[in-house]
Amino acid sequence: MKDANNVVARQYWGMVKDALVRVDDDHSLDHLVAEQTPGGLNEQALRNLDLVGVLDQYERTMEAVLSRIRGESDGSLK
Repeated sequence: MKDANNVVARQYWGMVKDALVRVDDDHSLDHLVAEQTPGGLNEQALRNLDLVGVLDQYERTMEAVLSRIRGESDGSLK
């Protein structure tokens, strides 16, 4: 379990670091996704997350949080 935690933590840390470098670019996350090494571990992980619907649910969750920040809702998923 410790090894899995380490891999996941480092994967997220790497993504955050890359995203922060391009924070002023409106499409920085799209560019990061497009830069995945074909056949690499990150591409596989992203494909698997998409396959099981995690990315759609993550987007839905972040939209709800943004709605709360804007004072438009309580941020709950409906």
